[in-house]
Amino acid sequence: MKSSYYLNIDLVSKRKFTQEDLEKIKNSLELNEDFFDLCSILAESISMNFSSHIEIYVEDAEFDSDKLNEVEEFVNILDSTISGGWGNDSKIEWTSEYPNVSYLWFKNDDSWDLVTKDHDRGVWGEEEEWDSKDSGYGYGGDLDPDDNW
Repeated sequence: MKSSYYLNIDLVSKRKFTQEDLEKIKNSLELNEDFFDLCSILAESISMNFSSHIEIYVEDAEFDSDKLNEVEEFVNILDSTISGGWGNDSKIEWTSEYPNVSYLWFKNDDSWDLVTKDHDRGVWGEEEEWDSKDSGYGYGGDLDPDDNW
């Protein structure tokens, strides 16, 4: 069964860390019981970039249930997960296929700002765009597909 909820994360720390620091942060995330699902994903995805900043990148982590409230709570304490907090280009996105809404938190100086937007992830059953140059739209001759319904 296809998932209905997706989490995307792009976080970069404000300050630099050592490899030892990275391991401590990863262990701390793995032991977090309050936000176990989210912290497990973060712990699996955490790494250090070329400039010794910690980064977490997650693309379309799938969930079968709506965890919007948990994500909102987690964003409020996210800066406390590492010393120094996360940089201004950091963002977290929670997407729901039904209703078709995305919640995007982005780091703006010392706060996380929320933007809510409608989206189109290509959910099954939506109208497809037909290539008008395709003679017959996949049907014989020059038929319009609407004529067949």
